[in-house]
Amino acid sequence: MTSVVDAARREDSGEASGSLPARAYTRDHGEDDPAIRDWTWPY
Repeated sequence: MTSVVDAARREDSGEASGSLPARAYTRDHGEDDPAIRDWTWPY
């Protein structure tokens, strides 16, 4: 469950507005950033 403090922290950091580079790339190009698109968990 997200607290009010967590929501405020995300808003202050820009996470809520989508200013993170990966989100911006996805918004602009309609697909994941190539640097993370094929990422898999290392086993």
